[in-house]
Order: sequence, then structure tokens, then C-alpha cells
Amino acid sequence: MKEQENQKRTDLKKLNLKNKNAITLVALVVTIVVLLILAGVTISLLLDENGIIAKSKDARNANRAGTIRDEISLWEADKVASENGAGSHESMDAFLTRLKTRGLINDEDIQKIKDTRELQVGKEIIKFPSDAKTLVQAFNDGELQVGDYLNYNDYVDESKTYTTKTNENGWADQKYTATKNTYWQVLGLDETGEKLMLISQSPIKKEMKQKDQTGQEVGRAKIRLASIENAVKLGASSGGSSTIDWETTPYLVLKGAYGYVYCEKILNDISGIYSTSLGTAESLTAEEINRLIGVTVDYTNKKVYANSDPNTNIDKWGVLGNQYPYKETDYTPESYINSKANATAGTQTDPATAYYYQWGNLTINDTLKTILFNGTTSDANFAKSYWLASPAVLSDSDGAYFGPGGVCGGAVYAGNYFFFDSGGGWGACSFGVRPVVYLESNITVEDLHKIDGQEEDWSAYSNSDPAVAHGNSSNGEAGNHGTESGGGGPV
Repeated sequence: MKEQENQKRTDLKKLNLKNKNAITLVALVVTIVVLLILAGVTISLLLDENGIIAKSKDARNANRAGTIRDEISLWEADKVASENGAGSHESMDAFLTRLKTRGLINDEDIQKIKDTRELQVGKEIIKFPSDAKTLVQAFNDGELQVGDYLNYNDYVDESKTYTTKTNENGWADQKYTATKNTYWQVLGLDETGEKLMLISQSPIKKEMKQKDQTGQEVGRAKIRLASIENAVKLGASSGGSSTIDWETTPYLVLKGAYGYVYCEKILNDISGIYSTSLGTAESLTAEEINRLIGVTVDYTNKKVYANSDPNTNIDKWGVLGNQYPYKETDYTPESYINSKANATAGTQTDPATAYYYQWGNLTINDTLKTILFNGTTSDANFAKSYWLASPAVLSDSDGAYFGPGGVCGGAVYAGNYFFFDSGGGWGACSFGVRPVVYLESNITVEDLHKIDGQEEDWSAYSNSDPAVAHGNSSNGEAGNHGTESGGGGPV
């Protein structure tokens, strides 16, 4: 009996020990699991994208980037000061070496900066300046001259296109595609003196239709028109028959009230396909030409004069400031394209802003004269004549006449007779488009360097009769290619 009790006690002790061991094992497993979870959380806090280590690294990079930016700002300020005569300036190589010595960059960083002028520090991209001369500095120092060719074509994006629609130009859809086929020349500094201007050596071309299988050109419109050299108004005597194949020529056709109202937008949008990261392209204007060649339009005293001779009025139209009172049957360009609503009878037009002058008798730098006017006169069949984004209005006792500007036949025009008049008469004319690129002030001679260039051959083209068609209020809607006989006039 006693032995049985002892055996029971022994078995119970073994059972208790077994249970204790089992509990201890479970506790150990639980402990291990908890420790693994804690370790995971800790590692996550340390190594996660938003973890302590990452945040610490971001903080270090942000501090490094901030220091580099501060150093760049000081370097640029010192560069400007030295250019103004206040001491010497640290070269870029010396500057980068100093940043390396301070542990802010390494040799690999230096090479990236020299290749791209950029460095990624953490999530930031830092742009480094160049110690090369800006184009403006080079121009002011005489190292760049008006007429020099620069490699701007390297940056032109040939995938860019623009189509001017019928309901804006008044004539037909016309498409332009950026190409590398034209050279770009230095035109001078802009009005602020802070940007260098480039101009296409020749007008840019629209997409043209080819001749058909019979060898005949398409898009033919036979009309009677006056010579471009004769300053006649709509309705004057005609100067003979002419054929204009507008679809097979490189010229932009603008028509009537539509072309007048939207000409600035159209010309700037077309030119804009040549905008790049280096600068913005816009259409050339009469105002820009006046500034470059030294001509002043004095609206207060109603005259145009060469800056070298303020007492001589060179304006051939002489209508500056004139006003015209609308009749009951008259139109403004805006009212005409708005359901042909008549203008309010008796209402005065705005004071006339149109003018034109002959540039042949002016004293102009020979290179600048070649850039602006070569190929636009009769000896070249007016082939390179071009629009100017300078709409203006003429007014006299007979009516008001609205039109864009242009360069053609030895003259610079703001406004013209042969486009749209207050009685609803309209003209459609064809000229080239001349983009000007206003380069950013920080562009250097490393970005754009001088190249050999040449004048584009336009001998295959002629624009001696730019008047494509004309008509009156009965057939002047956009897209209506009316071809009534009658007189034409210059632009």
C-alpha cells in the first residue's frame, strides 16, 4: 500500500514536471515570436523608406544640398561682382575642387556636373551655373556679331507642328512643322538688353502640296489684281491677270477680317514651334524692326522718322491719328466675323495706327539690312517677303482699312489697304513667316556656339503677286475663296 502511494507521488511529480516543461517551451516560443516582431518593427523603423535611417539620410542630404546651393549663390554673386570690376572671380574648376575638399561632392559628382551642369543630391536636383560667358556678354564684348550663325538647330524639335485653322486665318487650314533646314542668325539684343535674339535666316515654309500626275500645280486661283508696287486701294484699276498657286507655295495665306483679328495669334503660334528650352520664339514685328534700324513712330505728333533725322516724316500713308465715322452699312472686323453685324452708325474708329516707310534711303548696318530685307524686293521676285505681327488700321474720308503688317517691296508696313475695309471688302494675301527666338539670359557660348551658315536658296519661289483673292461682303466668310475681279494693293 505504502509502495503504491509512493509510486503515485512519483508519477504526479513527473506529470507536474512535464507540464512545467511544456509551459516553459510555450513561453519560450511566445517570447521568441515577440522578440522577432519587435526586431521587425525595429528594423522597419530603422531601414524603411520612411525609417529613422532614411530620414536621417534625407536630413543629411537636405543639409548638404542647402549648403551647396548657398555656395552656388555666393559664387554667382561673386561672378557678377567681378564682371562689374569688383575683384577677381573663382573659376568653376576651383569652385568644384573647394566643394570636394569640404566633403560636399566627390570626383564622380564633379564629372557629372561638368557633363550636365546638374547634380542629384538625395531627392533634389541642383543646377550648376557655367563660368563661360553668356551670349549677351559675348555680344557686348564684340565676340558675337549681328549676322553670326549659331547652332540653334541642334535644339529644334522636329516633332512640333502647328496648323492654323480656316476659322482663324479666313482662308484654309495650313500646317507648319519645325525643321532643321534653316539657319539661325544673331539679330541683336532685345529691348531690355538682357536677351540675345536669333532670327531664321529665311522665312519658314508651310507644308506644300506637290504637283499632280499631269504635272499641273494644284490649288490654282486666277484673279485680276494690281501690282504690289502700286499703292492703290480696293476698287482701283487692276493691273492684269495673275495665277497664284497658294497650296504649292511656302507662304501663309491670311484673309480679310479673320486674318486681321487673329494675325498676331496665328503668326506667334506658328513661330512658337521653334521655341526650345533655350528660348521662346515669336513672330517678328514692325516695332522690333523699327527699334533695330533706328526708326521712331510718334503717334502724338503723327509722324514716323529716322532717329538720325527727327524733323523728316518718312510715313508714306500719313494717316496716323485719323478717324472714320461708321455708316449704317459698315462693319468692324470683329462685327463682321460675328454674324456680319453692322457697326454702330456714327461711331468713330479708333485713331489710325497704320504707316509704312521705305527703308532704302535709311542708314542701316549692312548686315542687319541683309538679314531683314534680302530677298523681299523686286530683283528677287519678292520671294522672301514676310508678315509682321503688327495689325493696324488706316482711316480716311472713304473708310477704314484693317490689316497685318509686312516687309515687301522695299518697305516696312504696319497695317495695309488690301485686306479688310469697313464696307466689307476683303483681300487674301500670301507672305512668309519669320520667327525670332528670344534666348534666356543665362544661355552661354557653351550652349550655343558659332557655326558656318549660308543663305537658303529661294530662287524657285516668287511672290510678286501676293494677293491671292479678294471680294466683298457677299462672299467673305471664312473658307470662301471668292475671286472677284478688281484692284488690289500693297501690304
